[in-house]
Amino acid sequence: MILILTKPNQYYPVKIKTVLFDMEGKMNKKIGFTLIELLVVIAIIAILAAMLLPALSRARENARRAICTSHLKQIGLALEMFADDHGEYYPLCGGTIDWGEDPPGWMEQLYPYINNKSIYQCPSFPKGISEYHYFLSARAAFVDAGYTACATYRPKIVFPSAFILAGDCNYRFAEPDCDKDDYTQNCLGWQQDQYHWKPHHAGGLNILFADGHVSWHSKFDPDSMTFRYSTFSDW
Repeated sequence: MILILTKPNQYYPVKIKTVLFDMEGKMNKKIGFTLIELLVVIAIIAILAAMLLPALSRARENARRAICTSHLKQIGLALEMFADDHGEYYPLCGGTIDWGEDPPGWMEQLYPYINNKSIYQCPSFPKGISEYHYFLSARAAFVDAGYTACATYRPKIVFPSAFILAGDCNYRFAEPDCDKDDYTQNCLGWQQDQYHWKPHHAGGLNILFADGHVSWHSKFDPDSMTFRYSTFSDW
């Protein structure tokens, strides 16, 4: 606002509107945010982030679970080729065996059919614990042989779509161990305890069945799973 002299000792106030011009001489009205408006925008962004982050986390876990499923399917194919070449027997499991030891663990026995050690790793498995994240079922053969170490014999499997052949292992084995098996311990722990890590696929685990299919489970299903050759048993 400026004052214009109209009569002696009298001034008339006149308001002047300030207008900004850009480099090309065009009128450019500058607009800003108040503090309240800025806080509202920040609050909206925070709410959207809170809504989207769980969905993104689930998407990442679904991707990791898909990779794990692929690894187990490749292990399943390798197991079938191994059995074809070894009189219908799957690899013989031992005790706690590191890579390179003699006799070799089941993963090393299977390696010529896979040629990639990363196949033995699940991307959702807890970091810094082990390089070997899967187990091979040996319980049926162990019980059938009178509780002595024995390789699983493929022709004895009566229910291949239900027979647990291998899968995610969350049992707390001594490490390093490339020969995880379930002779004397259940490798599938459905909740975290002193013997098992927390199930690492959103509260569940991937299982490879003898017919070659892989599926995710959050608990043992007595009607569709078994650890025995010809009967249904939870272990």
